[in-house]
Amino acid sequence: MDGRRDLLKSPPTLKVAQGVGFMTSYAPVENTEATRIWPAMLKKYAKSASGIPSFSQAVG
Repeated sequence: MDGRRDLLKSPPTLKVAQGVGFMTSYAPVENTEATRIWPAMLKKYAKSASGIPSFSQAVG
C-alpha cells in the first residue's frame, strides 16, 4: 500500500465505522477496459497525479 496504513486494520477506525454504509455508482476495482482507461484519462485531462477519482468525479 505504498507505506500507507490499512484503515481496515485500524481498531479505532473499525470502532467508529460500525453501522456506516456507503454507495458507489461505478466499478472501482473491477478489471474492465473502462476501469483501466479511467485513471489514464483522469491523469491526462483532469491533471490528476494519482489517477484515483475524487468523490465528485466518481458520482458527479
